Amino acid sequence: MNGTKISCWALLALVAAASMPPSTARAGGFEVPGAGTRGNGRGGAFAARADDPQALRYNPANLAALPGIQLSLDVNLMFYGACFNRSNTYGESWGLDGADVFYGAPGPIPGSDGMSEVCNSGPMNLAPSLMFTWRLTPELGIGVGFLPPNAIGHTVFGRPSDGTITSSTTLNGRIPAPGRYGLVEEQLLQAFPSIGVGYSITPQVRVGATFGSGFGIFDFTNYTRIDVGESFAGDIRSELHASDWFIPRLTGSVHLVPHDNLDVMLSFSWQDDISAEGTVKLIAGSYAEDPAASAEVLLDGATLEVPSPWQASVGVRYADRISPRPRDPGAISRLSGRIEDPMANERWDVELDVVYEMNSRVDAFTLTLPPGYMLGPYAVPSDPILLRHNWKDQLSFRLGGDYNVIPGMAAVRAGVSYETNGIENGWTQTDFMPFARLGLHAGLTLRLGKLDINLAYAHIHQFEVEVTNGEMRPVYALPPTSFSGVATINSGTYTSNVDILSLGVNYHFQ
Repeated sequence: MNGTKISCWALLALVAAASMPPSTARAGGFEVPGAGTRGNGRGGAFAARADDPQALRYNPANLAALPGIQLSLDVNLMFYGACFNRSNTYGESWGLDGADVFYGAPGPIPGSDGMSEVCNSGPMNLAPSLMFTWRLTPELGIGVGFLPPNAIGHTVFGRPSDGTITSSTTLNGRIPAPGRYGLVEEQLLQAFPSIGVGYSITPQVRVGATFGSGFGIFDFTNYTRIDVGESFAGDIRSELHASDWFIPRLTGSVHLVPHDNLDVMLSFSWQDDISAEGTVKLIAGSYAEDPAASAEVLLDGATLEVPSPWQASVGVRYADRISPRPRDPGAISRLSGRIEDPMANERWDVELDVVYEMNSRVDAFTLTLPPGYMLGPYAVPSDPILLRHNWKDQLSFRLGGDYNVIPGMAAVRAGVSYETNGIENGWTQTDFMPFARLGLHAGLTLRLGKLDINLAYAHIHQFEVEVTNGEMRPVYALPPTSFSGVATINSGTYTSNVDILSLGVNYHFQ
């Protein structure tokens, strides 16, 4: 293949690659409710309670109320089921005919066959959190931790090596995946090493803040076009690798105790926008079984900028108390030898959290290429390239509570979560699905001396979305002025759900 053709393909694939957004560590949209094992068991309704080191994430003001010194490890095992059933057929509105040839399979692709459903085949995802807290004085508590987003980090829609799915219509048993122009594979690694402080101004008022300096590594694979229609020979594989090593994040909270049985929490979380730098690899003829029939080029110096949502929360919690709320639970623990916390001095509690997620900030992703970069005879445009996603603000409602079966020794919990739809219908795609979702959650804690063992499970159902007038279209080398009726690449039916199994241990040093 000549350099001029590869250069043209490269320009197109750069545009397509920018449509793959990195995940941010915010709730809603990118993230699902229920970070941490206890939080997961309560449907995410944990902000006003936050009685373990997850306070560093949910409500840093409560660091001033945690008894003693605690070390906590939580692991969320996340199983993501998602499918896309694209509208139309391979032959309808795409300029295909019976003579179209798929690389490595010299036979016709029947244009009357509907497109097959493609589903996520990615592995189980892990979201581990490690946290340490220390109540230095009756008024002051601190914490440090390693906090990842509670989100899916690895998804695969089609065969990762070449973006195909199995088919009976080709001689080699494969055909390009219907959703390949949106996403073939994404791998995300992101975490926030964080430090927090909580201070009790009075027994009824606490304030706190957590600062995190995050990092992210983002890998995405999808396809773009070289000619009109969906002739498979014109597909260009695009592999984006980018990283951002400084993503600051700040969470502040105020915790009020207007009555001994009542807690009220207010918080706000801000995260800086992502500005990732990296490379794009472009492969032409990627379906070919003969490596000599393909060609590739590597472009260095791309910058991808993605807005980050902000978040505001309010939580209200009522507890049926066994004994009055202690001013200094650490002092009581040293005298009694038991851990003095809500598991020991309450019968049950119930909490409602309402979270407002400003996802409308995620309107577009911006790709900027280095000036003066040449691809053969073509000059790379220096103006930023905007890729629209058009997310909407979301409201999240989280209701849950604990019941202490044996106070101080065993507790069970349950909760429910609901989030409104977070994306305009025509812009739906498989990279992230911020749909309306309903979650059912349950969990338990067993206390063995100073060690808490926590388990939780949640099933989060995302409501089916059908896109009939999609806004996303293939990228062409030439405008399709002589070709009408081009179908969109994201029209079809989307189904998805998440199952989360959480395991956690929390050790109280004193």
